[in-house]
Amino acid sequence: MITNFLKASSVAPDVIAQSVLDDGSIELFSGKVGNGFVIAGDNDEFAHFEFGSDDIVTLISTSANVDNSDTDGKLCIYDNGTAVTFKNRLGSTKIIRAWLNYL
Repeated sequence: MITNFLKASSVAPDVIAQSVLDDGSIELFSGKVGNGFVIAGDNDEFAHFEFGSDDIVTLISTSANVDNSDTDGKLCIYDNGTAVTFKNRLGSTKIIRAWLNYL
């Protein structure tokens, strides 16, 4: 689950900033609808994405090494079977920063 989590108010986006080892992950939530933006490392990889109440992730705009499945060599944003998840498969530890908006 999210370990570094800030929420300013009920209308403000959720913000995550967490160091994630290679092959490590951040399990976010399940059953929510919204969108978000994520950056891995020093703008190494990025993605704008949407998620549905079924936890399916749709990528809107991404850098080259982002996928919505668990894929080696990528920043992965996907449904892990129980929740929307960020997974660092980029080969080294990265700080994952994300802004999440729920609709």
